[in-house]
Amino acid sequence: DGEGADGMDFPAFFSPRSGVRSPAVVRSGEEVAQQYWSARDLGLECGMLVAVPPPHAGDGAGEEVEAAIQTALREAADEVTGRDVTPYVLARVAELTGGASRAADVG
Repeated sequence: DGEGADGMDFPAFFSPRSGVRSPAVVRSGEEVAQQYWSARDLGLECGMLVAVPPPHAGDGAGEEVEAAIQTALREAADEVTGRDVTPYVLARVAELTGGASRAADVG
């Protein structure tokens, strides 16, 4: 899971920890629904971002994928722009990880 020494980290895309402390933690879909409907009942006009740590969190794949993401972003910075950045980075990360990023994404 994403529990660090000081609490719960918000999960990154391929890793259980992003280094950003999560402002709230719920442990079930029922709790998510309760918080959502409570906000609506109070008339709050705000969004809710829900993230689930990847199921493979303990196998080290997150660090490998994150390193590949950073490499792909550095490479893309000089040659890829606009809407082409995301598909380039995803393809390059899959290439750099030998497909492990796709397996991590699917879980």
